[in-house]
Amino acid sequence: MPIARSCIGSIVAPLTRAGGVLDATYELGGREQTTDRLIKKETCYLRPSGSFFPAATIAPGLDQVKDRLSALLDVDGAMAGPAAYLKQTTGKLLRPALTLACAALAGGVSEEAINTAVAVELIHTASLVHDDVVDQADLRRGLPSVRFVFGNRAAVLLGDYLFTTAFEMLNRSLKRSIVRLLSRTIRTMSSSELMQLGRLYALHASEDEYMRYIDCKTASLMSACCEAGSIAGGAGHRKIKLLASFGWNLGMAYQVADDITDIAGAAEENGKPSGVDLRAGVVTIPLIRLLTDAGWAERVNRLWNGEGSTDRDAAEILEGMRTTGCLAYAAKVARRHCRAALECLQDLDPAPEADMLRSIVTLIDGRCGPCPAQLQRPEPAQDPAQGEEPCPVDTRLAQQPDGDSVQTA
Repeated sequence: MPIARSCIGSIVAPLTRAGGVLDATYELGGREQTTDRLIKKETCYLRPSGSFFPAATIAPGLDQVKDRLSALLDVDGAMAGPAAYLKQTTGKLLRPALTLACAALAGGVSEEAINTAVAVELIHTASLVHDDVVDQADLRRGLPSVRFVFGNRAAVLLGDYLFTTAFEMLNRSLKRSIVRLLSRTIRTMSSSELMQLGRLYALHASEDEYMRYIDCKTASLMSACCEAGSIAGGAGHRKIKLLASFGWNLGMAYQVADDITDIAGAAEENGKPSGVDLRAGVVTIPLIRLLTDAGWAERVNRLWNGEGSTDRDAAEILEGMRTTGCLAYAAKVARRHCRAALECLQDLDPAPEADMLRSIVTLIDGRCGPCPAQLQRPEPAQDPAQGEEPCPVDTRLAQQPDGDSVQTA
């Protein structure tokens, strides 16, 4: 049996797998815990590689998503090379999995849910291809990016192809609210990139600005995946809002955790060297915290102006974020959203898809570094003496105009 590292702690007993379910003993905070105790006797769908198993009920649908994505990237002509290359660098299909899981929780994985899952992955991939052009990024998922291999023009055109193909899939939908939802989400994601351009090298960026940015950049699409899936599955208004809010909190936590790993993670974990965001002038929560110190702010400014030894300064600034509590603060922010995501699921009936969603939250929690306490489903009451900050509330959904995306048809 393989021995592997846990995303939460150290595995101290071999992994076993039966029917897609993992069981293992973890060492967390000096105590041995088992996966079922980490999420209160619910099935854990975590892989030792840091990914997740799809629930058995959505696995066939996810296979169809993979097949359709592969077929859509089988193109001729000038687009053939970039499209074929992109097929070899696909990700974990987290967003389609969220879409199908929420559809299953709402009523079932239909043809409409599968087409929607394909569309959201196309939208996500197109945004990454375009982001790499904007950021002039040479790596994506540990491999050379499309723009690095084929050039910026080919990457822009490939991203455009993916966006238009996504809308072709959405036009097959009988639920126009899904089309409106994802159209609005693409607009929101595009605005986030414009927002980011105005935040580069900003020594006085605020945490509120950062949270608005990641809301638009990452959380909006994850929320839309869950909302669209629940609409496709025929959920009622309340469940749609709960699952959309779950996706929003998951996306917020996911992005903060990703920013943490850019500073604390190894290159093989991130698919890119540590400190890429810092050198590119991207201001994230750990850096915002560090910049409150005038001495550190001066060193960051010197790095961005190309003064002195940039490599040495970058290494010292990264170490400063690791040792001055900046990463711990960011982890606290991410875990607050993890708790809020779990709260959105606590009233759901027992189901393997709900267990899978909880496992994904646990996965993201583990990316934030050592956890001071085990992540569990929230209890109805919290002890005020613990000093826990309240979970974030996704007010964005409540502010949407009547008749828009939160509906069943």
